[in-house]
Amino acid sequence: MKKKDRNIIIGAASLLVILVATVAVTTFLVPCPTSASGFAMVVCEAPSDGNGEMSFEETLARCLTNKGVKMYGAYWCGHCKSQKESFGDAFQYVDYVECTETPSICESAGVSGYPTWVGPDLAKYPGNRELSDLADLFGC
Repeated sequence: MKKKDRNIIIGAASLLVILVATVAVTTFLVPCPTSASGFAMVVCEAPSDGNGEMSFEETLARCLTNKGVKMYGAYWCGHCKSQKESFGDAFQYVDYVECTETPSICESAGVSGYPTWVGPDLAKYPGNRELSDLADLFGC
């Protein structure tokens, strides 16, 4: 086999490996937020619920965060606790601002009651909401 032919085969094989690796990464890994600030995004493992699909709660939480929606609340707030519980484990993907730890952020956002959902247009939606209502409200 000529050196030129061998180089072509090696190049084609390398491209195939890169293509397969890219497909594998984009199929099995999904973006997830790492902080309530909404500034950092990393790649994390896809959920494993047995069939590889995300729950409605996780899909909604990720959608809200990707659209720039934030939930403002306080640890002592019963309605906030109820809202968090409605998401279950998926609440980790909600961009949540704890107002007792960062009162200046909440004040500058004009949040005075908890929980308050704030959309990317800075419109405020106070109160504990059904997940289906949040999905409709923010187009998720």
